[in-house]
Amino acid sequence: MTDLLSEHVARLESDVVALERCVVRLQGLARRLRADEAAPSWLHAALDAHLTACVVAHDDLSSAAALLRVHASGPD
Repeated sequence: MTDLLSEHVARLESDVVALERCVVRLQGLARRLRADEAAPSWLHAALDAHLTACVVAHDDLSSAAALLRVHASGPD
């Protein structure tokens, strides 16, 4: 794998880890806010939407990193 491709794969994998951490933090926040009666109901929907976006981005970046690794390895 070329240095440039290695850098791209590493960046994608770093972003995947960051998104994993984001999902965990958002899940914890959502649990705490759902337990708090003072939290407005619209906030739950906003958190759910953001969580979904993070999960989708995580999956997309994971797939992109895997495909780039395959591409970089060349034909078998």
